Formats: sequence, structure tokens, C-alpha cells
Amino acid sequence: MATPDLSIDDGGTNWDEVRYKAARYAELGVFPVARFLADKAVAIAEPCEGRRADALIVARTAFHAGDAPRALHVLRSEGIDGPAAPEGNLLAAQCLFVMRKWEDCLETLGPSELDATPTSDVLGHQPAEVRAARCLVRGMAFEQLDHGPRAIEAYADALRCDRFCVEAARRLSDGGLVEPVKRRALILPDGDEVPPWLNAYYDVLANVGLFETDAENRALGCMESAPGLSTSVDFLAIRARALFEAQDFHAALVVGQRAFSLDPYHREVLTYYLACLCELGTSQALFSLGHRLVNENPKSSLSWLAVGYYYMSCEKFELARRYFHKATSLDPRLAAAWLAFGHAFAAQDESDQAMAAYRTASRLFPGAHLPLVYIGAEYARQSSFSHSIRFFRYAMALSPLDPAPVHELGVVSYRCGKFREAIEHFEHALALSNRGPKSEATLFNLAHCHRRVGQLGQASKLYELCLVLSPQRASTHTALGLTQHAMGKLSAAASTYHTALRLSPEESIASSLLERCLREMTDPSRPFDSD
Repeated sequence: MATPDLSIDDGGTNWDEVRYKAARYAELGVFPVARFLADKAVAIAEPCEGRRADALIVARTAFHAGDAPRALHVLRSEGIDGPAAPEGNLLAAQCLFVMRKWEDCLETLGPSELDATPTSDVLGHQPAEVRAARCLVRGMAFEQLDHGPRAIEAYADALRCDRFCVEAARRLSDGGLVEPVKRRALILPDGDEVPPWLNAYYDVLANVGLFETDAENRALGCMESAPGLSTSVDFLAIRARALFEAQDFHAALVVGQRAFSLDPYHREVLTYYLACLCELGTSQALFSLGHRLVNENPKSSLSWLAVGYYYMSCEKFELARRYFHKATSLDPRLAAAWLAFGHAFAAQDESDQAMAAYRTASRLFPGAHLPLVYIGAEYARQSSFSHSIRFFRYAMALSPLDPAPVHELGVVSYRCGKFREAIEHFEHALALSNRGPKSEATLFNLAHCHRRVGQLGQASKLYELCLVLSPQRASTHTALGLTQHAMGKLSAAASTYHTALRLSPEESIASSLLERCLREMTDPSRPFDSD
């Protein structure tokens, strides 16, 4: 019996067609087929530029299929992981980043493309996109190693290499790395030409968190005037973020819902949408959304953040802490989870654990001022007023136009009995907030201060302003009734106390004051002490 001839005559193979098929299957996401075909092209080719290109396709298909170690092996075995092959070098660094080998990633990338070195001379002739991508990965690795200043420098280099590297600008804006007052110079350097819509987007990224409402609105208007871009999920996400950071939660939720309906898996949209739902106490929506996210993607930190928010809204703080901890374990740099973790401890007066969470957030995000505000609030809760004032002033230095730390300084002054100093702080906070939707607490506290210094008429007007913003709040009705009571307007005070009790029958202070008021109406000679 004759032995079959198993030799292959390769003369009829069109290897260019095989390479095209490999690239096409890679575009379609069918990575095993793409890798197989590209691997055969590598095997048949002599060491040359074409073989390196085929090897790069094999490595990319392995990387995109989630097999970073194999991709790195291919790059190294073909010798295309060094600076002499910039795209292979970039992919090798991305593999090491995914493998959580941050220092090896930085060593592979080498010095910045903008430094004067022999390596940078080679890379200087590469396309702007390649150089910007290398700077971006370098910044991400520095960020993971908590080298904030070097991460900032790398992201700024990415934007200098290519103004279209939006991810670098986004990380400078919302990563908490850069102080808001210094962010603009990094994101919007002078002299760079970009399309108007992109410049407007960068303008919003540079201004969000600065509480410069006019600048934000102007940039948002310019951004949304571009045809078709007003419905872009990225643009809706940045608007929702701007509204959320201004503490206009209802408006942020409306924008967030619109963006969520367009793309329910957009990470930034989901982050602020979940936070708005928690702030507004919509536990039913959080329950259904958290359940769905955990089922669809249990490895996502945002899935467990949603579950934690649900338990937070139900005031089940121990369960909330469990899921916030899980979220921070999956993504140690998720700022929202660290802050919520601290809030869950603070809600049960566990100040030490709350401050530990807030301090972690402050360490990971040194440009963010809110962790400092919350640390100061915990010190104030412990009556450590000197420490709390120091942290509030640190927060004001980072974000001088945010009314929150100024308001908290007023609270500390009030608790120390410095009522006129407290009035100055609260009036300053009101001026910063433009009497927006979250100014009710400041108005309420300012009214208390005026009442304590005997300016009862001004206190009464401020309480009435509070009731315009929130007419169903029983405590405000009680405070207004107390002021009217001290002014000798007993009939009006009795009516206001009745309103407070109708809204909240368990309002014991209103009940006691109403009894006193009724007694005084029958015995006007009885003195009244408004304190």
C-alpha cells in the first residue's frame, strides 16, 4: 500500500488574502480565527517588516480576546516589544498594565516622548496617536502606583502630542488628581487648534467642579450647538456631572435618565445616575437597577456600588458598608465608593471608620476637596473645632467657589457661639450658591443666627424663604413659629405650630411650644425666652 504524500505545495496560497482575512476577522471580533490565520502568515514569512506586522496582528487578537500573557509572549518572541517598534512596545505596555504589573509597564514604555533622548528621537517620527497613547498608558500606570504628579505630567504630555486624546483630558478632570483651579491650564493650553465642539467639551471638563456656573453654561451651550451632538451620551454625561457637583440633584437626574436611556452601560453616566438616585432616596429604582447590574456584570465595581446605594437609601448602613467595601475591592480608585463608604459609617456615628474612608479618598484623589469637607465635618461632630476649621480651609483652597466648606465653617462658628461670625460665613455661602436648590440649609442656619442675636424680623423672613424652597419641612415651621412667638405674634405662632404638627405629629418641640403659646394667649403677662 502506497504511503500518502502529506507534503504541502504552498505555491498556490495567496498570503495577502490570508492577511486580509485575519484583519477582517479581527475587526469582526472573531479573534480565534484572526489569530489562527495571522499565526500562519507569521510562520510562512521570513524575518522582515511584513512578518512583524503579522506578529502584531497575532498579539492584538490575543490581547483583545483577554489573553494578555499570550500577547506579550508573541511580542517578545518576535522582538517587537521594544522602543524600536513603537506600536508593539505600546501593546506590550498595555499587556503589562492589564496584568497589573505597573512598574514593568513603565519600564517597557521608557521615558516620555517629549523628553530629549535617543528613544524619543525614534518615537518622534511616529504618528501623534501612537505617541499620545503611550503617554496615556504611562499616566494610567503612574496613577495606579499613586504617583499623582507624574501621572498628571503624563496626561498633559498626551494632550500635547495629540489634542484629540480625550481620555487624558477626562482623567485630568474627574480623577481627582489635579486641583480644580490648576486644571484649566493643563486641559486648555494656549495656542492649540481643535474643532469648536471639542474645545467646548474641554472647556466644560476644565470648569466642572469650579462652580463657575456662567462659564459652564456658556461651554455647554457651545458644545450642544453642534449639529447632532446635543444627544451625544458623552456630552449628556458631562452635563449630568456638572449639575450633580452643583448639588442640583433633580436636574442631574433628568439629564442622567436621558443619557441612561441612550446607553445604560456608559460608566460615567452610570456613576452619576446612581448617585442621584441615592441622593433623592429612590430605593425602588436602585433595587431594580442594582439587581440587573449584578446579574449582567458581577465583576464590575459599579454593580456593587448600586447595591450599596440601595441599602444606604433604606438606611441599612451595615449592609451598605459591605457592598461599598466590595466595590472598592474591585476598583480601589472608585471615588464614589470610598465617599459612600465613609457616609455609611458616619450615619451611625462611627467617626473613626468614616474618617479612615475619607482619608483614603483624599490620598487617592489629592485634587478633590469633598473628602476634606467630610473629614472636617467628622471632626466637628467630635467637637474638635480647631481640626475641623483647618480641613474646611484646606477644602476652600482647593475649590474656592464651592459653598459647602464655607457653610460648614458657619456651622462651627454657630456651635462655638460666635453668631455674628457665623452670619458672615452663611451669607458668603449663599452668595456662592446663588441661592440654588441646595441653599435651604444655609438659609435655615442663617435664620437661626439672626434669631440668636435678636434680629427676629430678619430671621422670620429667612424662615419664610426656606418654606418657599421646601414647604413641607416641619422643623422650619417650628422655627418660624418660635420666632413669631418671640415677637409676640401669638396667634400667628400658634397657627404655625399647628402646621408643623400636621406635617409631623411627632414634632415634640412644636407640641411643647404650642402649649406654652396657648397658655400665654390666656396669660399675656408670662415672659418668653426665645433661646
